[in-house]
Amino acid sequence: MTRCLHIISILVLLIVFGCQTKHESQESPSGVAAHIKKLEQECLDAYIHGDTATLNRLLADDYTIGFASGTGFGTKATEIGGIQGAVDSNYILRHDTLVVRVYRNVAVVTKALTEKGSYAGSRIDAQLLYTNIWVKINGEWRLAASHGTQIPPTR
Repeated sequence: MTRCLHIISILVLLIVFGCQTKHESQESPSGVAAHIKKLEQECLDAYIHGDTATLNRLLADDYTIGFASGTGFGTKATEIGGIQGAVDSNYILRHDTLVVRVYRNVAVVTKALTEKGSYAGSRIDAQLLYTNIWVKINGEWRLAASHGTQIPPTR
């Protein structure tokens, strides 16, 4: 499964680098990184508030996620369909760390998250690691792929 994600990531990078234009390369990496951090927070807020319109805007049409639970993969449709009314009023989802690396029209985010509360009827108290791949499509940044891993609780 990990090998498949690596291959998909490499293919996305190769396709995006091949579509690079002169104008797009003039953006500063630090400016892009700041923008991606803002988009990451928007994405998190959308999950917390069940904001399907924001997720629809931020996720690429062919978005793929490898679930932190290890139960398989999801798509843009499964992510958007899964957040409506899924969280309770005490639900917490926050970034603990977030690092953005920019490669022209691709940004790779590595982050740690804390998730607590109830989501889709299940009680959650988890520490998670995620890698997100953002791609610039038609001048707009879209989240193309994500993969999560749950950190085992300390004993």
